[in-house]
Amino acid sequence: MSELQIHIIVIFFVLETLEVSWQKGDNILEILLQNHSIYQSKGIFLFILRHYAFIFSCYIAVSYFSFAIAFVFLMKFLDISYKLVKINNINKHGITYINTKLVNKGSITDISKLKYMSAFVYTLILIIGFY
Repeated sequence: MSELQIHIIVIFFVLETLEVSWQKGDNILEILLQNHSIYQSKGIFLFILRHYAFIFSCYIAVSYFSFAIAFVFLMKFLDISYKLVKINNINKHGITYINTKLVNKGSITDISKLKYMSAFVYTLILIIGFY
């Protein structure tokens, strides 16, 4: 692995950690509400720009293509898509509707201990993609 690839991995890890840190919340609903408030106040363009690791994964996917790196890009894309769909549901039906849906599915659980897990998992997959 080259020195440039090591720097890319470190930068990706830092960007993913920053991205997780601005999405404050101990459960899925709190994270969605935080994303909703940013989406409402800043718009979709700045909402997507605040997903730093997604933008950087676009660069990595174009520059160093492998299936593992494409998988990281796809997962980041699906993460943003899921959030935008849920934000659209909040706009259409209100917070109580989303809260009821998440409670019925059992998604309202404490995830504060797993919050930064994505930074480690995506970085590990990225390392595998460079080999």
